[in-house]
Amino acid sequence: MIAGSVAVLLVAAVIYLGSPVWRYRPGRLLPVDTSGPDELAARLRELVAVADLRRTPEFVIDPRAETVGAVVFGRLGRYTVCLDGGLVARSGSAPEVLRDVVLHELAHLRNRDVDITYATVALWRAFLVCALVPYLIGQGISVAADPELWWAEWQLSLRGILRVAVLVALTYLVRADILRTREVHADLEAAHRAGADAFAWQDDGTAPKYPRWDRFLGLWRTHPGRPERLGALHGSGSLFGVTALMMFLTGVTAQVANLAVPLAADGFGVAVNPGLGGLLSTWVTAGLVVGIAGYALWRAVGHAVVTGVPVPSGRRAGIWLGAGMAVGELMSFRSAGPRLLPEDPAILLVFVLAGAVFTWWLTHCAELWIRGCRGHSIRAVRLLGLGAALVVFGTWYGYWMSGPFLFLRGPLHSAELSLPGLPLWYGFIADLANRPLVLIGATCLWVFPLLALVRRPPSRTPAWIERMGGGDLGERALSLAAVSLRPAVVGAVLGGLLAGGAVALVMYRLHPGRPAGGLTPEFVNAYPMWLTAGLGTAAVLTAGAVAAVTGRYRAVMAPAAAAGAGLFGLLGLFFFAATDGCLESMQVMAYTCAWRPDAARLMVLLQVPFVLGIGIHLAAAAALIAALAADGVRRIAARHRTTPPPDTVTSRKPGSLSRRRALVAVVGAVAIALVIDTGLNYYNRADVEGVAGSVGYEPARTEETTARFVQSWWHVGGDAKVSALHASFGRMKAAVTDALRVSEAAGLPTVPLERAVFVPVCTEMIRVAEDAAAFVPIPDERAQIDWAAALAATARAGADCRDSFENDGGNAQFDASMAESSAAVTAYNSLVQRLEALGAQANEG
Repeated sequence: MIAGSVAVLLVAAVIYLGSPVWRYRPGRLLPVDTSGPDELAARLRELVAVADLRRTPEFVIDPRAETVGAVVFGRLGRYTVCLDGGLVARSGSAPEVLRDVVLHELAHLRNRDVDITYATVALWRAFLVCALVPYLIGQGISVAADPELWWAEWQLSLRGILRVAVLVALTYLVRADILRTREVHADLEAAHRAGADAFAWQDDGTAPKYPRWDRFLGLWRTHPGRPERLGALHGSGSLFGVTALMMFLTGVTAQVANLAVPLAADGFGVAVNPGLGGLLSTWVTAGLVVGIAGYALWRAVGHAVVTGVPVPSGRRAGIWLGAGMAVGELMSFRSAGPRLLPEDPAILLVFVLAGAVFTWWLTHCAELWIRGCRGHSIRAVRLLGLGAALVVFGTWYGYWMSGPFLFLRGPLHSAELSLPGLPLWYGFIADLANRPLVLIGATCLWVFPLLALVRRPPSRTPAWIERMGGGDLGERALSLAAVSLRPAVVGAVLGGLLAGGAVALVMYRLHPGRPAGGLTPEFVNAYPMWLTAGLGTAAVLTAGAVAAVTGRYRAVMAPAAAAGAGLFGLLGLFFFAATDGCLESMQVMAYTCAWRPDAARLMVLLQVPFVLGIGIHLAAAAALIAALAADGVRRIAARHRTTPPPDTVTSRKPGSLSRRRALVAVVGAVAIALVIDTGLNYYNRADVEGVAGSVGYEPARTEETTARFVQSWWHVGGDAKVSALHASFGRMKAAVTDALRVSEAAGLPTVPLERAVFVPVCTEMIRVAEDAAAFVPIPDERAQIDWAAALAATARAGADCRDSFENDGGNAQFDASMAESSAAVTAYNSLVQRLEALGAQANEG
């Protein structure tokens, strides 16, 4: 990997340094003496002065070009502006054309993007030369040499082709987007210096015949089309907008990075612990999403606030972000095994929904914090908001990739992961939702926006807007910064009543089914499951109702209302659990009436990660769906309305600032206290030993629980992967043994190695290793280390063995593959010993 990266960079450097030389080769360009007395030289000197450049570039003319254009090229501060012959010929009759075109090229120099442009082009061409062309040649040779093997493994072969095709397409789209963006910036800079009539000659009043098709083709062009250029000149929104392409590419890149981080570490020879590697991959992905998509959304919201245009909802941007992550996951093929698609590909739609929820929430948070900012800059607020977004997205993404991601592989269809008396879904949720980071991220999701409401709203245009030339915002714009908490408070109270009623209903319905001879595991497990279902349903319904009836900041108010309802529900649960046994029709765990606060506290702590953790994420998703439905109903109603709707923005008072601060402080303190208490008890098994109903509570794993998890891994497909690896070792051993036997029988001094025998065996080793590496990691650190070492050594052994025949590696490379095979078998034997020990422990339990 290091050699390949260095090769790409070296070829890119050669292309970058050689491009200007090629363009300026003798006999093609005519130099222009800018110090001369002629009209063209005088005009160019004037334009250089207008562009405010400290150094005059060299000008040349391309007499063969009949178009009305120009281009700037060069390197390291030595730049040349090349004018088309058609532009020079037209300069006398249309001086404004020469002015706009030359100022555009000079703007590239002022923006210092020429080197970026040619570096981008050089990297693209180096990628084609060093990566794509060798890959295509290698594929052609492989197919020609052994077509039967290619067709026998056609799905794996097609996966490689699809992955490369998508990679090339996305790389080209990124390149084109970078180059188009620089052109738009240069247009705006040139228009600013040319005056109000800049580029008026380009507007001929015509529009594309097929605008959607034209926009799609525009994604692949390196220069923006005329509609895009004119749209950017008439408003700066295009520079601050969030495009579908940018969000889609961000999603694909982030998901590919999640897979590439451990592979890159292995390629550079850095040993990474599997747990640390997964954590690093998660936060690298989250950093890419928040650093690119999150920053772009904050810029878009800030620009909308300054200019007074409507703030983007962020939902469409999130859909494209999630779609990109889904495509990136599909193209990784790590969840598909030997197939093209995973067993349950529909679960990838969670990426789309989660992306829309995240960006919707992020834009509402950004608007809330930006409108309330009264200082000279919003930089600190933006950094704070992006940090909160990183926590929210990173904790959700880490939970997803370590848990629900297993749906892609199909293991949750197995009864091995279920608990007595519980459906599969709850055994899965109980094992994965009880994580401190998930709880922290969910708390940040609803508490962080509320902190913006404890500030005093601005009564005049903020200094940061005046500094940016935004002008006076006006009374209506200032009123947007005053936000009432009434929707969240009312929703929390009504939702709290619903949650308390859900707890009472669960206890009332479970009482008749309580075993007379004592509590059974099925009954004990069912109690917290139905509590989770009842409290979670109340929170989801609360969020949906608040989002449907609220006009502003629904992504903020709905989760806050759901959290408030959850807190009231937990308070009701504490009361009912502490008095369990006192009301005969609601007796569940106790047989006598007594005040049991300790048992009630533990029961509450068992529900906190569900109600205030994963439940808040589900509530946010429900809020988005309800908001979309409510917007659709409002649009239909607006078609039949004869009078305009009332303005509800300025009619609602925000309420007392001191009461708002007190409310946020109390609610936030209670939530944070519950999070801390739950987190501390998460690692303290002594607090929950012997307490009935501890299903879903996941303390630090013991050997017994680890053995149970490993046994589940074995039954949902791990045994097949281990058996396949063992079989690949057997095939290699048989091939080597046969070759030795032939050599001994013939009395040959060397062992004959037949390509037709070993190449299929070596290729199969690679396939088995890659397929197993894409499967669920073993939930035991010691076993996973041996497993990863065996798979890595097997893949290297297969690659060296195959290359020794296909790339003339010779006996030395084949001998290296034998040594790597030996290392793989050693790691495999260590793995088998560990699995057998854990299996025996699980059977004893």
